Amino acid sequence: MKSDTEIRRNVETELQWDPSVDGSKIGVIVKDGVVTLNGEASHFAEKWVAEDVAKRICGVRAIANEIQIM
Repeated sequence: MKSDTEIRRNVETELQWDPSVDGSKIGVIVKDGVVTLNGEASHFAEKWVAEDVAKRICGVRAIANEIQIM
C-alpha cells in the first residue's frame, strides 16, 4: 500500500503532465488515502479533469474536489 506522501507525489506529477490542467494552480493534500484538491481552475472542464487524474492513481480511496473556478 502506498503512503500518503507517495500518493500526493504521484497526483502532483500526473497533474503536471496532463496538458489540459494547469497543475501549478492546484494543491494536493492526502490523508489516509483521501485526496483533497484545492486551488484554482479556469473552467469546469479543468476542475473535472484534475479529479479524473487523481482517480487514476493507485491507492486513492476518495477525492474531495474543492477547486474554485476563477
